[in-house]
Amino acid sequence: MDGLDAQFDLAGLSEFSVEVDPTDVGPKRLDVLARWGLSRASIGIQDFDPAVQDAIGRQQSPEGTQEVVDMLRARASPI
Repeated sequence: MDGLDAQFDLAGLSEFSVEVDPTDVGPKRLDVLARWGLSRASIGIQDFDPAVQDAIGRQQSPEGTQEVVDMLRARASPI
């Protein structure tokens, strides 16, 4: 984030959104994003059907995805 800030002056952003892969994001990364003012996140859910997940090579559980949603909500700024 420091490198991005050096190039793009993130302090001037009124919105800061990211897409997160629920199989590859954790509390440390979400803490950093929250400190930089994350205002919105898109969670990359392709499909919960195991056959589809096998076909696209991307397994993710509803439970793991819910955990990411919960972590994001815990870091959300009040409106």
